[in-house]
Amino acid sequence: MRWVGIADSYLDAADESNVSAYHVDKVSCIMAGFLPLAWAGESYTFDVKLWLWHETKQPKTCTSHDVHEFRAHASSVRGKSTHAKTAFAVAYTVGAIVSSVSYLEMTQVNLANDLYWAKFNMTGAHAFTATWLNEWIVLGREALPLLIDKPLVQLDSNQVAVEGAFGQSVAMVPSVANFGAELQYTRLNALDQAIAGLRATSGCDVPWIFTQYCYVDFNQRWELANSASRQARCKASMTANGAVFIESVLRNVDSCELESCWGDAFTSGIASEVQSTTQGQQWLQDTLSQVFVLSIADEIALWRAHNITTFDTQWQNFKRIGLINSYTISNLYGVSYPFNLQYQNTSFRLAKQATFIMYWGLANDFDAAPNRSSSSSPSHPPLLLSGRSLVRSSPLYAFANTSLEAVLQLNGTLPPALSQIHQRFRHVIGPFGSIDMHFIACPKAAKHAVAIIFDMLNRVLGTNHDAKRDFYNITDPSSGITPAPKAWTDVNFVPVGGSPFCAEVPFAGQGSIAMGMVSFPSWEAQCKTFITWTLIAPTRRYLVTSVLLSNLTDVARICAQNVQYQAKCTDFVNETVSFVSTYLVDLVLLDLIEAATTAIRNTRVEMIQFGQTSADDPVELYRYRVLEDPFGGNEFAFFSWMYLIEWTLGLREVVSFQGDVGTMAILTEYTAPLQQQVDGAQTPVNYSIYMRSAVWYITLAMIAVTSLLLLYVFASHGQIEVSNLLELQRVGAIVWVGRPLLFHRHRPAIHGHPRAGL
Repeated sequence: MRWVGIADSYLDAADESNVSAYHVDKVSCIMAGFLPLAWAGESYTFDVKLWLWHETKQPKTCTSHDVHEFRAHASSVRGKSTHAKTAFAVAYTVGAIVSSVSYLEMTQVNLANDLYWAKFNMTGAHAFTATWLNEWIVLGREALPLLIDKPLVQLDSNQVAVEGAFGQSVAMVPSVANFGAELQYTRLNALDQAIAGLRATSGCDVPWIFTQYCYVDFNQRWELANSASRQARCKASMTANGAVFIESVLRNVDSCELESCWGDAFTSGIASEVQSTTQGQQWLQDTLSQVFVLSIADEIALWRAHNITTFDTQWQNFKRIGLINSYTISNLYGVSYPFNLQYQNTSFRLAKQATFIMYWGLANDFDAAPNRSSSSSPSHPPLLLSGRSLVRSSPLYAFANTSLEAVLQLNGTLPPALSQIHQRFRHVIGPFGSIDMHFIACPKAAKHAVAIIFDMLNRVLGTNHDAKRDFYNITDPSSGITPAPKAWTDVNFVPVGGSPFCAEVPFAGQGSIAMGMVSFPSWEAQCKTFITWTLIAPTRRYLVTSVLLSNLTDVARICAQNVQYQAKCTDFVNETVSFVSTYLVDLVLLDLIEAATTAIRNTRVEMIQFGQTSADDPVELYRYRVLEDPFGGNEFAFFSWMYLIEWTLGLREVVSFQGDVGTMAILTEYTAPLQQQVDGAQTPVNYSIYMRSAVWYITLAMIAVTSLLLLYVFASHGQIEVSNLLELQRVGAIVWVGRPLLFHRHRPAIHGHPRAGL
């Protein structure tokens, strides 16, 4: 063994050339990096530097450098300054323990989650943020930079406000119940998204994609419409829509899956006629062989070469289109964590559907197309489509001598004897089974107008206490609005229905239209044998927005159209007008309001009711086009905007019914928001738990070292080197904990520096 480092300086042999061993005391050995040990009567030395064991043999004497002996004479009385220094050092050490404990308490807040967001919780900050974001998205604000002063929105600004309590143990996040469908109709219908979606769709599910097909191929050689009039509509206005071509599906789904689920139906309904010519055989072979061959970009180029620009499916209520929508929060290290805004799976609701009477979809066409025996069953009655082709050029064309309406009546989808409502609707729109239902998106100008007014109101309420007091003093309108247009109340008919999907209810015992309108066409509700009044969920925000957008003048004439609650109407309208004139006078809004009104008028949206003037009179269809009068001159505009605001918020829809005779864009019934309880398990805590545990370990280790040090001080009666106590954090922590863990312990303090809350 060789001495290195400090041992070379302090350990010296008398004659190094003749010395083969040293006899060194244990303290000197340890100083030199050797640990003397004894085992079973034998002596050993462990070399810490080389990690080796050495057996001790024939030790010789080794002397150190000359050491002079000094004798110190201790004073019998220590100076006051020495006592003060010792007391200060002990106090410093005790303070280190106390501060360590308080530091642990701080980490309970700053390290409560992986976001390093102090006091963040799912029922508070998340519920508030998610509720506000859901409204932000449905109003299209992400595409409206003029709403905000900066690209980033400050969540603690006055414009970011949600009415409600967010300090409860349980919280619900409201969202648009049919937002998945709205996204599909309006934002996910671009070619790149549609093609990617088709390629991710099972071939077995393809016929349930709700669309009325017009053609088999992009070149429009084989026609598929079930009536000549509808085929003419296809040619006139639908060829830019990829959803009306069977080829768009065949090119982008697994043909094996399609064959396994719908092979016989596809063959008899479409393929047989296409393959009747050499040209058709070659086309079908080429189409099925190119599935997934082209990239999405090349597939888009092919579609555009045929002037196809969108993939628009049709409105329906036999399935709920699922949606998983989330936002992310990034912590100071750039790690992002998702939080749900809405989580709904796709689900079928065939037993509750009402839209099959308009058109029942390709899946039902296929279900009726294969050859069947003459025997029938409740689930599969004998249909006129059995063994027939859906291709118009086929000699076996299914609708050559009949109509889909007759098929719907035969299998019970449509009553054999049409109700008076169905008859009136058929007279105006056209035969059932050939009616297209197109989703009409709410105009952006209307959404933007509502969004800006909401923001103006939030800013005023957040900065002006008088405005806040006056706003909440407005009479609550939630149970005081059942209006009807004056044009209808002048006729004074009795409403017996408001939906073309449902038969009329008996005339006897019903109130006049002055009592309010009955339910509009509903996505959610099923047909009933009794009257249900149309729902509206007005709030004070709606009142303020409607007053601004309708530019109302004569309150008495307006509230005369709200017969049941005329006095209450007068109160809350006058109070709202006073509030607006006091706090929200802004001439800049005039252009915005006029743009919103014009955009709504251009959609030609209508409210409809079916009614009778007496029990002996036939049922008539009454139509009211919203905001139809010149700007500012419509007495019903105030109430119309109450309904239209719900349209901008996704709580109502507008559907255009296009048939062989006519077209009508109808406002639908109110759909209550989807209320989903927040999921506390979404809070990310994995890393924060690890960090908090590490901080606990480090802090407790330091407390233990400090406690032992204090015990030593007391045991020594304060006879210590005071300055050594001040090295506790620097030397003691590094030795007993280590630099990496100490750095880890200090990170929560960094996290806590920029913390903020809502």
